[in-house]
Amino acid sequence: MMTARLLQKLGSQRRRIFLLLAVLAVVAVAVLLFETSPGEWPLPGNVQRQEQSVRQLRRELADLRKEEAGRQRWLETLRHETRSMWHNKGGKMPSVEVQGELEKVAQRAQVSIQNLGAPQTGKLSDNISGIDIALHIVGSMREVGRFLAELDKNEPGFSWLSCSIRPDNPRTPRGVILDGRVRALVLSPEAQKSLFGEKGVAP
Repeated sequence: MMTARLLQKLGSQRRRIFLLLAVLAVVAVAVLLFETSPGEWPLPGNVQRQEQSVRQLRRELADLRKEEAGRQRWLETLRHETRSMWHNKGGKMPSVEVQGELEKVAQRAQVSIQNLGAPQTGKLSDNISGIDIALHIVGSMREVGRFLAELDKNEPGFSWLSCSIRPDNPRTPRGVILDGRVRALVLSPEAQKSLFGEKGVAP
């Protein structure tokens, strides 16, 4: 009997505990529902809409990643194509540097430039300018060949606008004469910043 009454008492206490927990659960749900709008309630329709929104955001993120990858490939192509160009330093055209670089090329080729013209600058597009310099060299064919090779591999680069090589004496040639005009392409500061960052320097 005593055991039966004890079990009955324990059962009654359990029921009261469960009833209290149920009341607390109802209160918690009520608080949650009052603090959120119906569109945020965990109902099947709302859950489905949230899943659709997540899928849409994932698709948009994938598209953005593709666009960014394409932009980076485009930038790398431009960087590669402009790597040999000269840079506009401090808003000034590097005319003196270009002229000095031609003299260094001649020194490496062990050739003397008899006449090196004054740099002529001009704007070719919004982001590219040109520095043109005429030069006159008299030397052996081997010397002139070395100069052409050194100029071709120089960085920053040069391109020929005109170039003629002829014997120094048609009857009794002892060497050749090179007359030409070279051009150095110069990037604008804005283009440098867009391609290579704030410092405008190729990595």
